[in-house]
Amino acid sequence: MAAIGLTESDLQDSIHTLYEADATTPASTDDDYTIRRRLINVMINRWENNMGTLWNELWTNTSIISTGATLTIGASTKTYAAPTSFLFPGGFIFIMDGSDIFAKIPVVKPEEAQISTSQAAYFTGNTSSGYTLRLTEDPADDWVGKTLKYDYYKRAEAMAATTDIPEMADPYYIVYAVVAELHRGDNNLSLYESALTEAEERLKQMVMKNTMYTNYQDYGLQDQQFITTGGAFGS
Repeated sequence: MAAIGLTESDLQDSIHTLYEADATTPASTDDDYTIRRRLINVMINRWENNMGTLWNELWTNTSIISTGATLTIGASTKTYAAPTSFLFPGGFIFIMDGSDIFAKIPVVKPEEAQISTSQAAYFTGNTSSGYTLRLTEDPADDWVGKTLKYDYYKRAEAMAATTDIPEMADPYYIVYAVVAELHRGDNNLSLYESALTEAEERLKQMVMKNTMYTNYQDYGLQDQQFITTGGAFGS
């Protein structure tokens, strides 16, 4: 049988069994279920914002997630809505002609856009109103009708349905963290500390695995000048 992440329903089952030592999980319409769903989402938020960790699971691109995004280039159009899950860009903006890269645009900070002497891109906005991709110059005529594509770092998805699956590598972090909070609400400090220790250990393990590199790859100093312009190192 193929492996699959734990659904919200699975998380609720595990939480209930560890907390109540009972096999009958509350129905999804029950107040206990709702409270635990909210605690699950609190723990997802804690994971998402853990000490500035950039989780591998939250990197994506507009080819995978384009919800809310404007990706087709229009004549004289310098602004394009970013995906609703967008937080910040992951590199160049690519102009795609079908599956081929037609051109690429460097991304600069908003204040740097004022002094850009060639076509560049920058993002403005916030998590409340959404983000917008802006070009410093009108698109070239031969870009019109082509597609924007870019990597970006996204917000973590909250649980809203019984079949939702959290994005983290070890969802049992959620299980033990929620169980800890439930015990704390009962003033059972012994069981609270026991569950919290297990949760924190799992979080540390996820951080460690997140920093691991693939075997047998070259991780020397990057020649950024060569990557961006083809120029010699340091030139």
